[in-house]
Amino acid sequence: MRSPWAPIAFLVLGLLGGVAIALGYSADQRQWATSLNAEVWAPTYQVSPQADGLVTSWQPARAGGSIASGAHLGVLQGQGRSEILRAPHSGKLVGDFGYQGDLVQSGQELALVADLHSPYVLAYIDESYAGKLATGQQADVTFASDPGRTVLGKVARIYPAVAQIIWPLPQVSSGTNFSKSAQWVPVRIDFPQGASVPGYLGMTATVRIAIGGGGS
Repeated sequence: MRSPWAPIAFLVLGLLGGVAIALGYSADQRQWATSLNAEVWAPTYQVSPQADGLVTSWQPARAGGSIASGAHLGVLQGQGRSEILRAPHSGKLVGDFGYQGDLVQSGQELALVADLHSPYVLAYIDESYAGKLATGQQADVTFASDPGRTVLGKVARIYPAVAQIIWPLPQVSSGTNFSKSAQWVPVRIDFPQGASVPGYLGMTATVRIAIGGGGS
């Protein structure tokens, strides 16, 4: 015969289970700062002329190809002198904006070289966690290209300004309500030498930073 206390017991167990889930969620929120807004980056080096002039020769490596430091990219003719344009660093050619016959200005970007041997992730963390972030904290990073694998990194830099500033104070509407925009703190995540990080600038990632001493 079924006990008359059975429905009550099930109700109590259900309530206890709900409380346990809520407490677990709250603890996870306290231990981790999570961001779905993160991207792969690397040190980049711009190829630019020192003076205005005409590009008389331009022959960079194929976009995405490897390029050596000092490699000859082109020649600029201007103001009675020639300027040889060279790669300032070895890496991958990720941007090619120069063309033979172009009139260009001093400092104009003609090519971009990335050192993909030193990739990092730039994550945007909600400002509510700003006071809990610190360099050296563990970061678990999952890349969109391989969602089943986590790469361990560490917080290397916390930038001292939010990613986007619209107004220094909340905007005042015509009524009595304030309109406040969410702000995000840029955080750089570095990885150990040889870590398996995708070599594509701008690739998205999910980041969890252990802000309360937690780890994987």
